[in-house]
Amino acid sequence: MGTSARRSFLEWTADPPGVSPAAHVRAFRSLVLAHVAVQSWAWALRPLDFPYTFPGLPIHAGAALLTGLCGLSLFRAGRLACALALPVVLWETAWLLPATANHGFLALVMLFLCALFDPDREGEDALLLQGLRWLAVIVFCWAGLQKALHGLYFGGEFLSWALAVGGARWVEAFAWALPGPELARLEALPQSVGSGPFRMDSLLLVLVSNAVWIGEVALGAGMLSKRLREAAAVCAIGLVLAIQTAPRELMFALLYTNLLLLFVRGEPDRRLLPLFLAGHALLLAAVAGVPGLELLLKPKGGL
Repeated sequence: MGTSARRSFLEWTADPPGVSPAAHVRAFRSLVLAHVAVQSWAWALRPLDFPYTFPGLPIHAGAALLTGLCGLSLFRAGRLACALALPVVLWETAWLLPATANHGFLALVMLFLCALFDPDREGEDALLLQGLRWLAVIVFCWAGLQKALHGLYFGGEFLSWALAVGGARWVEAFAWALPGPELARLEALPQSVGSGPFRMDSLLLVLVSNAVWIGEVALGAGMLSKRLREAAAVCAIGLVLAIQTAPRELMFALLYTNLLLLFVRGEPDRRLLPLFLAGHALLLAAVAGVPGLELLLKPKGGL
């Protein structure tokens, strides 16, 4: 790859002159650490089923360490905090294999990038910001392409299955577009190999189903354009939040929202840092069993 091609690749998502990339990423590091700390506390407070149950003392110690490192990152020691957190998160990720959630790998890669580059050094701040932005684009586009490759969104198959087995939250989220008899037919299908077909007659829901993967690909591509990237990122945040309405993947929604805000001017992650930290604290309170917060959790009570 020639010099001009490398420069073009690196500057594709770069900021205009006069904008400090470091300001974008300092708060983001703290939010990544808050994410992994809350996730660790969730595993400590609500142990996973065998064989994924973490040993009691290590997971409690890891959660406490990650919480302390999140606090440390608020006082301009973010890179060190991320470097110290990396072995803990790597151990957790490896322990859960092959059942590690996709957003677990995403948080691990984010943490690695934040430990690798120092935004207080000239040049590294831009590399870190661009690396995180490329991560956002790749993940968003691949999520849409993967849905298309599996082909379970074209006729609303996945959505039909989710409505049949996902419980009241899925039904409440999509009851406005699904006739009662159609929902009853889906719920009556047996949950066994070969059952189905999980398809729907509602044209509106088929359109909604296809809008998900098309939106992910289109908005991911839009973030590569300097002219369109802010609007694309804001729309992508809306799509992420809409997608998580039924499954309650709020931890992922917070993490990816913070990542997408790196495309938006005005340092929104820094300005909204107290709000996002409060959101993580609220999720932790829900895991701890505070009454009235159950709706923030997945149906089985996890994050």
